[in-house]
Amino acid sequence: MRAILTTCWGLENITADEIRERLRGEVELNPFGFRGRVAISIRTIEEAILLSYSLRTIHRCMLLLHSFKIRTDEGGLEDIYEGVKEAEFTQFLSPDVSFAIRSERKGEHRFISPQIAASAGQAVIDKVMEKKGYRQKVNLDDPDVTIRVDVSNDNCMVCLDMVGGESMHRRGWRRYDHPASLKGSIASALVRISGWDEGETMLDPLCGSGTIPIEAAHTAMDLPPGYFRKDNLAFMRLPFKREVFSQIMAQIDGGIRWGIELRIYGSELFEKHVEGAIMNAHSAGVEDKVKIYRHDVSALSELFRPGSVDVIVTNPPYGMRIADVKRAAEIHRSLLRSGFDLLREGGRMVLVTTHKNLIFSVAENLGFKIDKSLPICNGNLWIRAFKLIKGMA
Repeated sequence: MRAILTTCWGLENITADEIRERLRGEVELNPFGFRGRVAISIRTIEEAILLSYSLRTIHRCMLLLHSFKIRTDEGGLEDIYEGVKEAEFTQFLSPDVSFAIRSERKGEHRFISPQIAASAGQAVIDKVMEKKGYRQKVNLDDPDVTIRVDVSNDNCMVCLDMVGGESMHRRGWRRYDHPASLKGSIASALVRISGWDEGETMLDPLCGSGTIPIEAAHTAMDLPPGYFRKDNLAFMRLPFKREVFSQIMAQIDGGIRWGIELRIYGSELFEKHVEGAIMNAHSAGVEDKVKIYRHDVSALSELFRPGSVDVIVTNPPYGMRIADVKRAAEIHRSLLRSGFDLLREGGRMVLVTTHKNLIFSVAENLGFKIDKSLPICNGNLWIRAFKLIKGMA
């Protein structure tokens, strides 16, 4: 049995490391040619529940049911129909549950994703009728069971989606949306890249709606990303083992360290974003662990002594959704200068940006060592995560 975990392109190795912290098993990056995916061998479906509920850098956890080769011309739809019928999915269906097919396609084909879904859906209906003698209910809007049929070039993969409608990067606690909010999965990856320890002081000087400070607090608390999503996780709508799945989540929740004391700070210039970040911190249960200030990034020395910060993790504006490119570049320069002053010797700054040339040209001149440069695909936008270390240029 194998689980397939999806994440952003570029984060596969970070997700693989996170998986290895939870389970022993053979881990494979980009299985069957699908980028942004990591596969691991598992023994039981309960281990898939553990991964779905507790991994911070994933978007989906899927149970692999079947994989096969297809033609890329019109005949590929016949291959998909036959391949889906060979998959073992009937144990996850019953007369009182509904299903839907979701499909993602990469590569050059003579067919499109809706045609894949139609062929695969018919295969499911036909197999259930042949094997169980009833017509499986279809619900395209809010299915109980989601079967994913994804195609990459001549590879096709049939999976049971353990998450369902919304990606796990949507944590369920957000009450205020910043116009350039960072995905929770990417924010968590940045915290991991920084190597931040719960005993260190962390600052996000451009915190927006508070995503990075909240993710850091939840990481230190061992609060799972599915904690605020229990009611809409797809595995709880499967027609079996629901009590067992609830017990798995309860066991994980039992390890949450609510009483931990942390030094996590966020700063933001605009009052509405400060209020929104505080609102989100309350909703996420970390209002006593994350302190949000209203302050400009260029004047942070008024809040923090030089050398008093261990780690800075932040997502400065790119000049797309907020600010223009020129203003965004000015903010980057202020961030690097202020950050260098605030960090202790050996302190780390992790930021994600589209202004890679500016980082390469300015950071080392200030006295940073560029320790890591990692491209990440965020939706349709390629960004780059940098890890800078003070005093090691």
